[in-house]
Amino acid sequence: SHIFYDGLYISPLFGTVFQVLPRSLVDAVYLFGLLMNVGWWQLTPAPCIMQYLHLFNGLHKRGRSMSTFESLLSSYAFSFMLLSFTAIWSTDMIPTPAFEATLANAVRTVYNLTETDEFMVYGLSLDKEPINNGRSVKDIAFICFLPTYAATYSAFFIIIHR
Repeated sequence: SHIFYDGLYISPLFGTVFQVLPRSLVDAVYLFGLLMNVGWWQLTPAPCIMQYLHLFNGLHKRGRSMSTFESLLSSYAFSFMLLSFTAIWSTDMIPTPAFEATLANAVRTVYNLTETDEFMVYGLSLDKEPINNGRSVKDIAFICFLPTYAATYSAFFIIIHR
């Protein structure tokens, strides 16, 4: 889940499993989950339709015939490229230690938790935050998510109107 509170976008992780795993493994699990979540709303609709049109409606047969591997590669490469771009930017969700404390305090306030409650937090501020190396949600939204979202639907409309 995620919350917006006081200009912060926060993804808290609750549970004892996260407390016993190495931080790098928890970060990897979180980033994979984030990437899959982003993929649902950002990259799935247009690429799925593009892949369907490409693989089953004969768009790949306009020129020379393609092997099964070439057909699969050409229909999924665009999605994988955009997911890779998103994966690079999603690492910004891992906060610096100083900013992690800010996020944790906000989660304690929102959920009325005590200092003994254990959880992990990921997130960003809406505006650039110096203690988080100047990263912000706006950067990810306008530099990563919006362009990839626009690219998938632009490609979809180009294929539809061929």
